[in-house]
Amino acid sequence: YGTCVGAGSSTNSIDQWTSADIDGAKKMIQLVEDYARSARWQIENTYSNYDASSTCDSDVHGMCPCDDCKHWSDWNSKVLFTQVGVLKGTSGTQAEMAAATCLAEDIATTYK
Repeated sequence: YGTCVGAGSSTNSIDQWTSADIDGAKKMIQLVEDYARSARWQIENTYSNYDASSTCDSDVHGMCPCDDCKHWSDWNSKVLFTQVGVLKGTSGTQAEMAAATCLAEDIATTYK
């Protein structure tokens, strides 16, 4: 990728894109935008419906360490795509940590 004309070339890499490339890029941008809007809605909706007097599952699937994870060379990391975990915070009051865990659990249910 380059926006400037390279040596021995009369066009930059943007000029060399075909309409099919542009259509594919537009579709990808729309897909990512839809995911971001959905995630934002889920976070805002979960927060607005949060009931501080409710209790959450204290036995949530933790993210670290991930004993069930398998190494994937594509990600250059150990991951597990069939589980959604919650990474509990280490600071804040007990009430704040409980609220964060409850909110994270509610949001995580969307991705299960």
